[in-house]
Amino acid sequence: MELKKVEGYYKYRDYILQIVTTNQVKEDHYSTESIYIDLDNGYINISEGYPGSYEVVSDTNHLQTIESLVENEEVDWDYRDD
Repeated sequence: MELKKVEGYYKYRDYILQIVTTNQVKEDHYSTESIYIDLDNGYINISEGYPGSYEVVSDTNHLQTIESLVENEEVDWDYRDD
């Protein structure tokens, strides 16, 4: 997928993904980090790493994987109302 950085932040996208990772850094000590990715067919917003808004400039079907996971009854999703 090819992205082009754009100015501004568009709050509402079709999907909002939160990826949470927890790693053990010492005995009995863990570090938890999360990243938010808001996306739709044409744009992606990223909250960490390279934060900002990006336009999808390549011809991809990047939502196909997400949509197939949403429809998969074996995946346990946590839904938020906000």
